Amino acid sequence: MKIIVAISLLLMTAAGLQSRMIRFWSYAEMLKASDLVVIATPLSNTMTKDVFDGKTGGYVGIDTGFEIKQAIKGDIAGGKFTVLHFKHDPHSGWADGMEVVLFRLKGITMDVISVQKEGAPRDNDKAHISLPAPDYLLFLKKRDDGRYEPVTGQMDAMESVREVNRPLPFHNEE
Repeated sequence: MKIIVAISLLLMTAAGLQSRMIRFWSYAEMLKASDLVVIATPLSNTMTKDVFDGKTGGYVGIDTGFEIKQAIKGDIAGGKFTVLHFKHDPHSGWADGMEVVLFRLKGITMDVISVQKEGAPRDNDKAHISLPAPDYLLFLKKRDDGRYEPVTGQMDAMESVREVNRPLPFHNEE
């Protein structure tokens, strides 16, 4: 009886959930479909009045300016270009399902504490680590207006972007 009640509760809870299929893109597929593939540094993020998919709320358009560090496919005179992407609008509540991408212009700092196997921190194993802003590996399609957008589409923009960072300065003692 307990199993039937547990399954019934699980099914009632899951009935309100929504999901969607997300296509898996291999690097080869993204490379073939892209007009521009580069490793680039973000320079600026500027809000736009672009609307995603005709919707008036839920997503805010952003133009991110980039400078090319290395072109893999395609090239741009002057080495600078703009990518249009979207983020969730915090004023419109939850925007369902979109894999947005945001580009960090600044580095990050983190405090790391090494923990013994018993779980107690060791005072002599504390570290303060600063990482510079990342470069990005971008797979992009050219838009009619001259800007670029993720080759995987705005709905799954995150799939077209990879952060390029130096490895973290950690070692594994095991």
